[in-house]
Amino acid sequence: MRLPFCVCAIVVYNKSEYVHNKLKFRFWRFFAVMKKRIQHADLAGEAGVLLARLLRGDRARVVALSGDLGAGKTTFTQHVARALGVNETVVSPTFVIQKSYDLANQSFDRLVHIDAYRLNSSEELERLGWHELLADSGNLMFIEWPERVKDILPTDSVRITLSHGEGEDERYFDIAGI
Repeated sequence: MRLPFCVCAIVVYNKSEYVHNKLKFRFWRFFAVMKKRIQHADLAGEAGVLLARLLRGDRARVVALSGDLGAGKTTFTQHVARALGVNETVVSPTFVIQKSYDLANQSFDRLVHIDAYRLNSSEELERLGWHELLADSGNLMFIEWPERVKDILPTDSVRITLSHGEGEDERYFDIAGI
């Protein structure tokens, strides 16, 4: 049974000014915030919706996945990988920190799955080649436990928070940045 619950809003989160040849330009960044109550099995559908909205840019696209243990971060990444045609078994890279999957006939060339749970600082992620990964526009990067390295995440990262709902299979799915 799908539980009817969805809240959406548009939020201005960054205003910046740029001066060029004495002309002042103002930029605002907008993003949609959405919160849904879903069944755990509906994560596959949410993965498809997310992929349909992600566009390749001039650098890697980052999706930050937050949530308690067992909330569905890895399950969501598995659904994304399956939708992108990854045939390998996708597991949380808790001990290897990072795992990459080559993609064929997709908008992105690679799915990079990072688990920052065991990292103590952003510097540790930088030593693993974070800036090189981020510079490659062919990378679609999913990072679990992003709060451990939040100071080096791009400001335009898609932010997803998964949390347990009232029932065993119920989840709250919050998404911002797309």
